[in-house]
Amino acid sequence: MLRERPRAPQRVLLQNHGVIAVGTTAARALNVAQSVEYTAELLWRAECIGTACVLSDEEMERVAHKFVNYGQPQHATAHGGD
Repeated sequence: MLRERPRAPQRVLLQNHGVIAVGTTAARALNVAQSVEYTAELLWRAECIGTACVLSDEEMERVAHKFVNYGQPQHATAHGGD
């Protein structure tokens, strides 16, 4: 499975053990670990009010693609940008 990914994972969840988070610095590794904890809390909260809707790998790819340029300034096109 790891060979199919374009880069090494930054986080690994070990059943009955917890999370292993890595980063190029200790601060980045901490940020990765905190994002895992935050995501786990969101899932737990969603499960508290019903069944959480977990996106498929294909849907995650589609959504991630939409966020590639999210928050970036839009440049005007040759047609006026409108």
